Amino acid sequence: MKYTRYILLALALLAASCSQEPAQINISLETEYGGVLAAIRGTDASLSEKLVLIEQAQSTGMAGSQQVMQLIREAVEAMDGTLQEKLETIAGAISDHALSLETKLALIEATVENGFTDAVGQEELLQKALASLGGTLEQKFAAVESAVKSQTASLETKTGLIETAVKSGFADEAQARDLIQKALSALNGTLEEKAAAVESAIKGKGTSLGTKLALIETAVEEGFTGHDGAQGLIGTALESLSGSMEEKLAAIEAAVSGSASGLETKIGLIAAALEKGLGDGNTAVENLQKALSTSLSDLDSDLSDLATAITDKLRTLAGQLTDQELSKAFQDIADAAGSHTGSTRQLLESIQKAVDDLASSLQSF
Repeated sequence: MKYTRYILLALALLAASCSQEPAQINISLETEYGGVLAAIRGTDASLSEKLVLIEQAQSTGMAGSQQVMQLIREAVEAMDGTLQEKLETIAGAISDHALSLETKLALIEATVENGFTDAVGQEELLQKALASLGGTLEQKFAAVESAVKSQTASLETKTGLIETAVKSGFADEAQARDLIQKALSALNGTLEEKAAAVESAIKGKGTSLGTKLALIETAVEEGFTGHDGAQGLIGTALESLSGSMEEKLAAIEAAVSGSASGLETKIGLIAAALEKGLGDGNTAVENLQKALSTSLSDLDSDLSDLATAITDKLRTLAGQLTDQELSKAFQDIADAAGSHTGSTRQLLESIQKAVDDLASSLQSF
C-alpha cells in the first residue's frame, strides 16, 4: 500500500476541482514524479485510478505529453491477468466517464502497441470511447477536436479516431478534413520528422484507404510533401493493404467512390494500383468512371456524355498498352486534373486532351 497516497491525492484533487471552493491542497505530485511512476507500476490501484492519477500529474504540470504517454504505457504493461481480462479492464476504463478522450486515445494506442488487440479491436475501442462522451453533438465534436489537437497520441491513432467519428455521425467529411489538418498542425519536430509521422500513419492498419488519401492531400496542402512525395505515399498506402486481391481491389474501389479525397488523388491512386499489379486496364477504367461520377456531381447531359466519351476512348486504348504504360497514362491524366482550376467542363476537356494525346502517341508508332 506504499503508493496508495498518490492515488488518493489524485482522487482528492479530482473531487476538489469539481467543487465551487478552491482546493487547499499541497500538490506534492509536482515534485514526486518518481512516486507517481512507482504507483503506476504497482498493483495497489485499478487501471482507471492510475489513469486519473496520470491526468492529475499532467494537469499540475508535473508530467508533459511525452511523460503522460509513457506513464499510460507503463500502466498497461503493469496489468495482470489473461489477455481477455486485460481487454475487459481496458474496455471498462475507456467507458469511464471520468476520463478524458485524450487519455482514452493514449490508452488505446498503448493497448495496440502491447499487442493486446489489432486494427479491428482498435476501432471497437475507439467506438467505445466516443460512445462514452456525454453532452450535445457539438460538445462531443469539441471533445474529438481537443483529442486531435493533443500531444498524447500518434497521428495514426488520431486519424483512426477521426474516421470512427465520421462513421459514428459525429463529423462529416468536411469536418474530418479540418480535423486532419488540426492533427497535422499538432505535430512537433522538424519538417522531416513531421513527414515521417505522416508516412507512419499511412503505413498503419488502423484506417481505411480513403482516410489515408485525405491525409496525403492535407499533408500536401500543409507543405509537408510535394507532388512526387504524395504519389510515393499513395504507393505506401496501397502496400499497407492486407487481405486477398479481391479485398484490396474492393478497398481501392471504395476509395475512388468515396468523397474523402479529390479527383487528382483518386486518379493517382488508380495509376499506382496499376503499377503495383492491383487490377488491370478494365478495372482502372471502371475506377476512373467511379472517380469522375463521385468527384464531379450534378453533371448535365452534355458533360455526362463527355465523361463517358473519355472513359470509352481510354478503355479502347487500354488494350494497346501494358499495365505500366497505362499507369503512366493515368498519371498524366491525374496531372491534367490537378493543374486545372477552371470549370467542370474545362476540367473534363483537359482530361480529354490528355487521353487524345495518348491516342496520338500510339498512332505515331
